[in-house]
Amino acid sequence: MSIGGWNQPSGEGRWDFFVSYTARDRSWAEWIAWQLESADFRVLVQAWDMVAGSNWTATMQDGIRYSTRTLAVCSNAYLESVFGEQEWQAAFAADPTGADRRLLPVRIEACPRPGVLNQRVSVDLFSLSPQDARDALLQAVREAIAGRAKPPAEPRFPGGGPMPPRAPATSAAPTFPGHSDSVAAGPTITAPSGRAAPGAEVGECRALLIGVAGYEDDALPARPELTPQLDAVAEALEGVGYRAEVHDRSRLGGSAVKTAIHSFLRDAGPADTLLLLLAGHGVHHDGRDFLVPADADTGYQPFWDVCVRLDWSETISRSPARRVLVLVDAADDLDEALRVTLTEDGWSEGRLSPGDGTDHAYLVRRTRYPHAASPLLRVLTEVLGERPAPADLPALRAALRRHLTAMAPTSLGGPGGRDGSGWPGDAGDQAGPSCGTPAVAGRGEPCELRVVEHCDPARFRPFPAAPVAGASAVADHPWRRAAERHAAWTLMTDTPGAEELRTATIELAGVLGGARDRAAARLPADPWLDQQLALRLVKRVEFLARLLGTEPPPLSPAEAALLVAMPFLGEAVGAILVADATVAHPGAGATADLRSGAAAALTADFASFSGRHPRLLRRIDRARRTADAAAAEAIGWWLAHRWSVWRSGSQLGPVLGELLGGLDPDLPIGEVLTGPRIIALLTALRAEPAYLNRPGRAATLRDQVTVAAATADEMTLRERFVGYLLAVAHRMALEPAALPVVVVEHLGVADAVDLAALAETIRGAQWQKRGRSGRALSARCQHQAAAAGCGPARRAQSRGPGALAA
Repeated sequence: MSIGGWNQPSGEGRWDFFVSYTARDRSWAEWIAWQLESADFRVLVQAWDMVAGSNWTATMQDGIRYSTRTLAVCSNAYLESVFGEQEWQAAFAADPTGADRRLLPVRIEACPRPGVLNQRVSVDLFSLSPQDARDALLQAVREAIAGRAKPPAEPRFPGGGPMPPRAPATSAAPTFPGHSDSVAAGPTITAPSGRAAPGAEVGECRALLIGVAGYEDDALPARPELTPQLDAVAEALEGVGYRAEVHDRSRLGGSAVKTAIHSFLRDAGPADTLLLLLAGHGVHHDGRDFLVPADADTGYQPFWDVCVRLDWSETISRSPARRVLVLVDAADDLDEALRVTLTEDGWSEGRLSPGDGTDHAYLVRRTRYPHAASPLLRVLTEVLGERPAPADLPALRAALRRHLTAMAPTSLGGPGGRDGSGWPGDAGDQAGPSCGTPAVAGRGEPCELRVVEHCDPARFRPFPAAPVAGASAVADHPWRRAAERHAAWTLMTDTPGAEELRTATIELAGVLGGARDRAAARLPADPWLDQQLALRLVKRVEFLARLLGTEPPPLSPAEAALLVAMPFLGEAVGAILVADATVAHPGAGATADLRSGAAAALTADFASFSGRHPRLLRRIDRARRTADAAAAEAIGWWLAHRWSVWRSGSQLGPVLGELLGGLDPDLPIGEVLTGPRIIALLTALRAEPAYLNRPGRAATLRDQVTVAAATADEMTLRERFVGYLLAVAHRMALEPAALPVVVVEHLGVADAVDLAALAETIRGAQWQKRGRSGRALSARCQHQAAAAGCGPARRAQSRGPGALAA
């Protein structure tokens, strides 16, 4: 199969497309470039590729010369541009007859095509919705490459009949630059006000976190603490039911930040709750507040013109989302000489306009003092860790205030308050009650929270509702919610048993989450237990599944169910095996009962396994002799994880019997999740992808089988294909205990690996695009052993897309 590029020609071009545009149409050019790169094309576009130090003229010449095709973004301004004319005419001269389709005009407004340009067939994107524009663009590209316009599926019978349903498409990152009134939000039940009626539709809780931790201009001080803090907040949000995304840290320029925010707000579902978190340096001018982007130049005046405004009310008013909460943590700790030229006094006193149609609120970190560090992100993480989560905006304000007042302001860099020991109270909000509190017992707020509410705060629900008393925690478990919204369901064929299988798989995810939680409660001291591994693995599976396209749906219901269930099943089984074996390994502590026969047998088995790692045993002995108990226990816990995987062949049967024993073998879920199949997939999950191609593997995971054969629920299942997806996704997810032994060998030494820092590295790791279809792991590894340990993940993933396309 092909996974993007639509079987591109093997021409000599470095790029598939050079996007030619004029400066006024930059937003269109970026949107078009994003759609092309999402379809796996190589694109050269000035907005992204003309970085500091680039030779603009040489790069443009290379783009025209070495790109297979030039895509001209045609508008009245473009057709009047001298440089634009030179670029499209060069592409025309290279293919004057149009036989190779080297020039592809794309009109973004109703403009004439002068002279010879009128001889080329164009595609028009103006007056279309974002999805229709994307479809039109990629359809035109596909036809230009193929040289004909044969549809990918059989045309509908002209005599009539219903149109087949379209699979939902993934949302584009840059905001669609066309008309907002043409965006189809989909069917909703509306209240008399025009807003989606409460309870009419259940939406998602989605969060976008943008933190500018570093700046290209050295005059702006870096905020390195933002990186781990944002990762911690994202993890905490996932824990309360959000789908959280930390914005790409390599794209924090002003245009990229604005585009990401526009896309996030405008591509929401009609009943979604959105949380936008912005962090970095902030400046103030004429009653308005701004976030300083990474590419801001302090030499440019007026400086705020190159910054990102914090008032998003106009865009929020056009968002289909039901409610939007904007959290701002913008530091005001600029050098005094720099402050004079960059900002006015009064940060966070600015106007925040109301918007119609969507409930929204702003919560802004505020201080009147320069050099006052803000603990807002740290406090937010603590609040999200409490149960239940705040039920409304007043409860969220109160919880944040309670944690802030518990902090000593002197430890955060702020001056004393009215009595020399606290902070002054808030002067009041523009809309909504004051968040300031007086100093309490010599302590006060290290920063103030200014809340502007364009909503009924008591009815604004910032987080998913907690389960009612007596209700099963399974129904509200984060794993169940993640399974319910998994992308695999949108990619499966619609067959008679599909919905029943989907419902059963979602319920199973909640059950598995409860089992994992009970096992994890028995492992409070395990430094290798990653509570977010399954959710991280889900995201990697979704990413790989989306590479398969959407038409026709690439997955059978059986394949979708396995891709959804296996990350949760794998982590639940792993936690249970490690917890069951704690009586035997060095992490057991003084509470382990070593007198029982079962414990003695486990201890002997663990000792036999540990003998395979003599260097680690010597490291444990050395750590104990030097009173480094933490290092000794950490090595012991790692051995316990590896031992559990090693002995899982004999233990998987009983554990799976506990977890899956209630499944009816006559129902689709029982037909799909059979014991031998699950054991084979769990083995493949942690194996090298190449493991599945070794001789003898075909008898375990087959290329294609039939599930529920000769019944109404009959469906196909590519077992080996599912195994490939899971194996590659697991490597991309970076399980701490599955990292190579080189990481563990650097515990208990002089330059030791910091496991807390390693966890932050894993949480913040991103897979950046490399070349046409490759991915490169980008992670802030603070130790050489951690960087070496991630090497196998990089190599395994670089082979992953090729395996999927094979």
